[in-house]
Amino acid sequence: MKEDALYQLALTRTPGIGPAHTKKLIDRFGNAKAIFQARKETLAQARLRPAVASAIGAFNDWSSLEDELQLLEKKGGRMLFCTDPDYPQRLLSFSDFPPVLFYKGQADLNAKKIIAVVGTRGPSEYGREITEQLIRQLAQPDLLIISGLAYGIDACAHSAAVKNNMPTVGILGHGLGHFYPHENIGLAKAMLPQGGLLTTFGWHTPPESHQFPMRNNIVAGLCDALIVVETGSKGGSLLTVKTALTYGKKIFAVPGRINDPRSTGCNELISQQKAELLFSGKQLQAAMGWEWPAGQAGIQPSLPFATGGQDWIETVCNDWTGTADNGGTGASGNDGKGAAGNGRAGDGNNQTRTARKILLKLLTETKSLSFDELSARSQLETSAVSIGLLTLELQGLISPLPGKRYRLN
Repeated sequence: MKEDALYQLALTRTPGIGPAHTKKLIDRFGNAKAIFQARKETLAQARLRPAVASAIGAFNDWSSLEDELQLLEKKGGRMLFCTDPDYPQRLLSFSDFPPVLFYKGQADLNAKKIIAVVGTRGPSEYGREITEQLIRQLAQPDLLIISGLAYGIDACAHSAAVKNNMPTVGILGHGLGHFYPHENIGLAKAMLPQGGLLTTFGWHTPPESHQFPMRNNIVAGLCDALIVVETGSKGGSLLTVKTALTYGKKIFAVPGRINDPRSTGCNELISQQKAELLFSGKQLQAAMGWEWPAGQAGIQPSLPFATGGQDWIETVCNDWTGTADNGGTGASGNDGKGAAGNGRAGDGNNQTRTARKILLKLLTETKSLSFDELSARSQLETSAVSIGLLTLELQGLISPLPGKRYRLN
């Protein structure tokens, strides 16, 4: 653990110190350690409020911060302070940038091209298919796909990126010591070798609904282009769109049927000219003025892959706290609404396990079944079938076939 990191983290945990104060203090004193070693009179000259200057002098939580940083390092993570060259430079353009981020992974957070994909947590088969198609058409190692690693379109986007050997980073609404939703752990494992997980929350921070807007702001600020696939007129994805528009980002929306509530938000964005109608990856490429150079890597040079390979990934993932298993506070996807407290998150995890068992049994009894056939025979909700099939596919238990059919491996 570097000494600088300890003082940098302490600065972000000091009451009254936000992004503006952080930047001003670092510019004046040169580094975080010098700030904490400065006299109160010297801090006052930096035009800090007396209460803030006193909070810096009174900070004494060093032991817990040391423990947190040591744990982060032990588990293969890394802290990125806003002065670190590996910190996502796109975020520094905005006044509300997070001064510190915590990262576990390989992908270059300063990739030349970054696309965010957001959408409903309960996608239709059309939504899943178009998400996979777009990312397949955009496949290029130097293009980074980001999303919130939530149910639905988020998970579809990450999964499609993995299948097409593209780096993909999940932006989390909690610390790296937790994982929500627990059902996406298999997907996260598949992402880590050339992708990653990024959060502004400390290791022990559990998922809480009020934290997800910050997650959405990072998604909006980090991308060059934001793709919206299926969202209602009040869908949480629209909050990310709103922030992305204030940041001056390019918005693309996939149109849907006018009588489908899952496409109302996308259709409205297009009709209001807040988003460009998107129908292909090639169209997005042209709209962004991007060319595809050959042979580019999406790995951050200063983040060599940790020794141990897949064993390292398994160790890291096995140490995550299964919030859903513990019946924890829980939280929702893009909108951060409808926290699943009082153990309901655990119930959701049990329901997903049940769905996987039902789907496996059906596929064991026949050579192959379509998505619609699985939905009808299982009598499960469409979202449960989608999540169940994705998890089984990532676990290597089933394989997709043409025509949206699935077979047992």
